Amino acid sequence: MISSFPVASKWMFLSFLMATVVAVAGCAGSGGVRSDVPASCRPDDYNENRAEAESDEEECTDCQEPELIGGMASMYDKLSYPTKAREIGAEGTSWIQFILSREGEPTEVRVCQTAGNSILDREAWEAVRQLAFRPGMRAGEPVEVQMTLPVNFSLNR
Repeated sequence: MISSFPVASKWMFLSFLMATVVAVAGCAGSGGVRSDVPASCRPDDYNENRAEAESDEEECTDCQEPELIGGMASMYDKLSYPTKAREIGAEGTSWIQFILSREGEPTEVRVCQTAGNSILDREAWEAVRQLAFRPGMRAGEPVEVQMTLPVNFSLNR
């Protein structure tokens, strides 16, 4: 677990991770894409097609973005720096893309941009699979939302 980090590096890691966390989520398609999201992780036509199928509205005025239950701390609790990756000095950011179900569960979880190390990618993938969210809402009803989260692994040297 992250608790095995020395306090200073734990907080540096958590601070950096919190600063880089981005949710590319729209309420069934609204919202823009940040330019720092790798091209391989940008939303596909999933959200756009869902929006067209569900409504002809230009903008969603009655939408709520998904919310990670327990905040980012819940992800840190599920994330550990793999021993083998630490031993070889592996660092990087795994970008994980998924569909958030109407029940608030990540489905169709995939690594859309590798950290450059399969051990780190696997750990990030596992951590995201275990997360629980309050689902995105549109007109008071839960909706599926495509999301992308960066999971950063950084060793304090």
